[in-house]
Amino acid sequence: QNGIPGTAVTEQPFVSNNSYRIFATNDLGMHCGDFDTRISSILPPFNVLHAQVIRRDGEPDILTPVDGISVVYSAASNTSDPIILTGLNAAGEPVLSSIVSGSVYKTNFWNTVLLGAYDPFYPPVVTPLASFVTPDKGLPMPNVEQLWLGDGALTAMQQLMPGILDSYVDNELQLFELFTMDQPFFSNPVFPFGYVSEGVNWYEAAGVPLTAFDDFGRENPWPLYRVQAKNSSGNVVASTDIVVPISGEANCGACHLSVPDGGNGAATAALGDNVALIEDDPDLSVPHEISKEWAADLNLVRLHDQKHETDLEANAPVVCQSCHYTPALDLAQVGPKGPDDADANGRQQTNVRSMSNVMHSHHGALDVNSLSPSETGYDGNNLMFSVMPPAEKNGFGVVENDEDRRIVLQETCYQCHPGRRTDCLRGAMANGGMLCQDCHGDMKQVGDDFSRGVDADHIGNFELAGDFYTNPATPRVPWANEPGCGSCHTGDAMSNLVGTAGTVVNNVDADGNIDGIRLFQAYRTGDAKATPIVPTNNRFAENVIDADNPAVTGPDDPRIGNPMLYRVSKGHEDVFCEACHGATHGIWPNKNPNANDNVTATQLQGHTGVITECDTCHLSSVFEDSGELQLTMDGPHGMHPVGSEHWNTHHKEARQDGGDNCRVCHGTDGEGTVLSRMAQDRTLECKDNKGDFCVAEGSKLFEKGHVVGCNDCHANDL
Repeated sequence: QNGIPGTAVTEQPFVSNNSYRIFATNDLGMHCGDFDTRISSILPPFNVLHAQVIRRDGEPDILTPVDGISVVYSAASNTSDPIILTGLNAAGEPVLSSIVSGSVYKTNFWNTVLLGAYDPFYPPVVTPLASFVTPDKGLPMPNVEQLWLGDGALTAMQQLMPGILDSYVDNELQLFELFTMDQPFFSNPVFPFGYVSEGVNWYEAAGVPLTAFDDFGRENPWPLYRVQAKNSSGNVVASTDIVVPISGEANCGACHLSVPDGGNGAATAALGDNVALIEDDPDLSVPHEISKEWAADLNLVRLHDQKHETDLEANAPVVCQSCHYTPALDLAQVGPKGPDDADANGRQQTNVRSMSNVMHSHHGALDVNSLSPSETGYDGNNLMFSVMPPAEKNGFGVVENDEDRRIVLQETCYQCHPGRRTDCLRGAMANGGMLCQDCHGDMKQVGDDFSRGVDADHIGNFELAGDFYTNPATPRVPWANEPGCGSCHTGDAMSNLVGTAGTVVNNVDADGNIDGIRLFQAYRTGDAKATPIVPTNNRFAENVIDADNPAVTGPDDPRIGNPMLYRVSKGHEDVFCEACHGATHGIWPNKNPNANDNVTATQLQGHTGVITECDTCHLSSVFEDSGELQLTMDGPHGMHPVGSEHWNTHHKEARQDGGDNCRVCHGTDGEGTVLSRMAQDRTLECKDNKGDFCVAEGSKLFEKGHVVGCNDCHANDL
């Protein structure tokens, strides 16, 4: 809620119990909202959190509500938060403030007019929205497991903010309202590409309403929530703090603001004297950035009305996706709806192309290499949709043209997606120099989707099939056909797709270590639609759709073998992938050691980065005293125990197939690869003094990042 800033709210105690761990994350790595919603809204205040609770006693197992476990969240903070410490955002600029006349502006989303604009996204049985117009109460989230896999009833739940009863004062525990066993992902028969991710067994808080400004009016895209597990007695038994990202930087002002207001004028010239200016904003109580978005939105709908003979301005506020379908807002997973559908509820999505198509295809055609004079701004500047140049790495793994590539990123994806102040792409891939286009392709490729053949004369002419990954003629479905881990992590040191046609190889990593195992681009060069690579070695890949998946129609179903999305996949002992690696776009670690993203992993295992320490879930006594895990290779991705003294002194006994099980990570020559790097400093015993690193008996410090090979400690038997 908007309000008066005061002292920071009291945080819930961080309670832990050695017998439990809780893994939690947001599902996307970035959620976007609007600063201003009076004219139009791209996305609502909406976040999705997932959590699993692990019991560590004996053999770890995942707990469910049947075990008396519930999961709650509340607001938390990081004393090392870079935004609080420095007052600077990701662009190195002073953090935006939303304080006007002593009051914090958060959002103007919660009003009956705008909520009515979101009504079409719900089948009539869930709406009207009049019952949930309370600020700090999230939009309803349909229970898709019940709808598509259960009794077919359509129910919905809402998530609340911790301060809903007394904003700026309360910080009350709020319940994860849903527990999901099997997650449908567009498994509706309308979608021949969909599937069910079975056995996810996660607690879900969907539709948590967040805005980009904190209680002190600071723009902070990386707020923290304290997620906690409670037992049947109501006692907290596990805690972890997670980033719940939200950005308001998804806007169109770069082109849809006039030159005096800081835009390039390219998308306002055609409006003549009908251009909206910031100074025209009738509400003087909102911050300057909110007025900027108001003016840009108004210019955009006026241009749309002028070009397409619509009447959006008179019907504001509008939600673009009411006409331009997007799976992201298809919360019940029912597909595009039009006037001929009984449950359309006002949607008109079958006679126009998707949101992704109209945005990416149109703007992707305006790159600087193909502009005509009429496609420049009236200040003479070209529209800045440049082509991303390929990365040029030196011998130390540094992308030498990173600055140039980052400029192009600002001129393309970051024009609309968050963004220079937010820097949505901030995880491990970004640390290595990979940018949006290296995974998704360029704007034209992203926009060439399943709705490309739809218009007023070809209503409902959607191209939907299950063979996107194998048929060059099948276009992508945004939100569904996305690159995954397996697109670049195509295998291990013994088996991968490096060197196959069109692959771009990551020859040297960011630490200067020889790589040659991972790819730097998620699709093959020359592939017209930038199809994400599907590996044959799934060691590091997501789950795949198998013949037994509930959505599969028979043995010839073309979706069999297709990868599932990272954010709905699970791995070692059915722990969901994001629990150990972090959320999409924010894969751990963040290169800023103080970043809020790094808090979770540090709390769970004592250091940043992917969860690698076995004692995060396994009591140390299990793999040190009982022998159960001492010489196993059954860890995540086929790993051996990490942090085990017994393994250090007896690992030769675990060799199989002449040592091939060791070579998959330590290299065909046994001298180490990027897959055998130390995740943290470790002191190990040097036993026989025959290695290059262990030149004397006793203990030796192996520093974080050291590539471990056989020859470090002893003669190389591989």
